[in-house]
Amino acid sequence: MSSISSIGSGSIRVGGLGSGIDTEQLIQGMLAVQRAKVTSLQNNQSKIKEEQEAFKKVESKLIDLQNQAEKLAKSFNSLFDAKSTSSTDSTVATAVASTSAVPGTYTFTVDSLASAHQLATQGFADPDAEIMQGTIDLSVGSGTSTTITIDSTNNTLQGLVDAINRSDAPVMASILNTGSGANPYKILLTAEDTGAANTINIVNNLNQ
Repeated sequence: MSSISSIGSGSIRVGGLGSGIDTEQLIQGMLAVQRAKVTSLQNNQSKIKEEQEAFKKVESKLIDLQNQAEKLAKSFNSLFDAKSTSSTDSTVATAVASTSAVPGTYTFTVDSLASAHQLATQGFADPDAEIMQGTIDLSVGSGTSTTITIDSTNNTLQGLVDAINRSDAPVMASILNTGSGANPYKILLTAEDTGAANTINIVNNLNQ
């Protein structure tokens, strides 16, 4: 038989059973196990809350970094913001678009293309007409000047044309027959590249 007696104020003690087992110690042991589980759960809950707070801080910093990166990319014309262009005939026109360009298709008419600069000499009676000797300096635009020497071996229209075409000067020389007057033959110089930036410049040092 077991007995139940009151111990102290509000405490109940259950006496041992006939087998001699201390039921009070058994109950306290079970309660201690349960309390340990509750403490473990509380500790885990606290740890999870700390991890959640840490994650929120990291997430906030990543969002801020993303916003700053987007602003920086726009400031430096990011590849993601860049615009591209294409031309149906790149030999006639090409285009470059800024990041603020409005998308669309644009059509225009080319009235004339840039031409190569040309210069012609005075007229001569024939291609073998004798010219003065000395030197001439040829340059195109802001390019390097090339010196052409004319002496007794090439002091004719054809000789000068050949000398120019053998040089490094970025021009092409040819003899032009205008078909008019007593002196229809001229030397025609044509720049290799087109446009106003490729104007032919000549310094004439022919002196005899």
